[in-house]
Amino acid sequence: GDLALVRAGLEDLLVEPQRAHLLPAFPAVKAAALGAGALGCSFSGSGPSVFAWALEPAADAVEAAMAAAFRAAGLGARAYRAPVDSPGVSVEPSHPASAAA
Repeated sequence: GDLALVRAGLEDLLVEPQRAHLLPAFPAVKAAALGAGALGCSFSGSGPSVFAWALEPAADAVEAAMAAAFRAAGLGARAYRAPVDSPGVSVEPSHPASAAA
């Protein structure tokens, strides 16, 4: 996979500006996450929850940077890690050839 595309895909030019009022600290939190090595950072759902996507070697630094940015804004935060352990998408026929015969 092309990890640069992950960052580009998480750059939300429509939703982030509309939800900025929900979390004024978001630009600083996002900058902290990206600066610490996150592949991307955005609002989760309709906000104000935030997520960052990072590879395992950067996960501790990203978590710490985001927590520090929240603290600097006078906000508390909790981090939850969700591993991504998936081979990806596969396509299977809905009617296997053996069943059609």
